[in-house]
Amino acid sequence: MRLVGAPAATGRWTIQCGGHYLALNVTVAGTAMTLAPTLWGAQPASFASGGTGAEPLCGETRKVFALIGALDATQREAAFLASPVREIVLGAGQDGRTPATEGVKASTFTGAQRQLLLALIGEWIAPLHPGEAAAKLAAVEQDLDSVTFAWYGATTIGRPIYYRVQGPAFVIEFAHQREQAADAGGTTRIRSIYREPGNNYGAGLGS
Repeated sequence: MRLVGAPAATGRWTIQCGGHYLALNVTVAGTAMTLAPTLWGAQPASFASGGTGAEPLCGETRKVFALIGALDATQREAAFLASPVREIVLGAGQDGRTPATEGVKASTFTGAQRQLLLALIGEWIAPLHPGEAAAKLAAVEQDLDSVTFAWYGATTIGRPIYYRVQGPAFVIEFAHQREQAADAGGTTRIRSIYREPGNNYGAGLGS
């Protein structure tokens, strides 16, 4: 863990918590806050602990399958990436990079589809302070027509997938992989990342 700057009611400061499957960056400037960039991951994607099942990123998984399942044939065709993508491209060392805009445009979504997309985006924003999370979600909803949703992989839950949700102010990536191992099923692994171009590490929050 590391503190960058001095925690205070004014001025910008950051607390970082780094690990192999969690790299958290919380930057605060007054009442404004961002989690960009933050990586969440899990390996295996689900497991049993003390006789109880656990699935750390189940919301990010189930909500995206609800969304892809709600798209019509034309929207789904637009969402599918032409080239295979199996790993997040904005991981470590990719600060300042913004991927090309691909996928289906949220401007083509019905009201119900838009709500499914907002619920999915909320999985990455909800960990913020409730007031800041509400403000960010409201901003996303206001500009939702500019958001794109891209997909690669199976449309059956439990299979390897990749998806990206991208708007003018944020990029979300999620990659669920299956690594071959000695056991027949292999080991499942998830990596996901949330970034805000122009505001990673709170660059746009002021000082």
